[in-house]
Amino acid sequence: VSIGWGLALLAALLAGCAKEKKTNPDVLRAEIDAANKQFMETFARADAAGLAASYTDDAQMLPPGSQTLEGRQAIEGLWKGLFGLPVKEFQIETRELLGHDGDVCEVGRYRLIGTDGSIFEAGKYIVIWRRGEGGWKIYRDIWNADVPAPTLPAAAGADTLR
Repeated sequence: VSIGWGLALLAALLAGCAKEKKTNPDVLRAEIDAANKQFMETFARADAAGLAASYTDDAQMLPPGSQTLEGRQAIEGLWKGLFGLPVKEFQIETRELLGHDGDVCEVGRYRLIGTDGSIFEAGKYIVIWRRGEGGWKIYRDIWNADVPAPTLPAAAGADTLR
């Protein structure tokens, strides 16, 4: 009787695992590459609203030297601000993808190309992608430049920000 229960339990576990479909890693990479390509094209059009639409409704951006930005409206504001800089192109290079069908973590490098063709900024990033009804969207976005930001004089009351 215990062998019968053991076999039944094993069969149930295997059936449960079979329901969990995994995307082929090559297909997953192609999907994220396509989302990144669309993101870079949207950047090239200076479309802050389009970039914000690449994020989930509850997305968070964790920019260097700044507070966490929450939601698409705040994220759109950051992109609008960036378009005021002498930058014409955003290049993304995926180095690693970790995850499965619902959430994927992307580790990579980025470069902002200036309007004069020089590298305006280069650095590394981690993006957590979440798959939803509209396809892959950015859920969390954090990055930092390879060169430290310039040190600015302390603002009055800056010690109260934590």
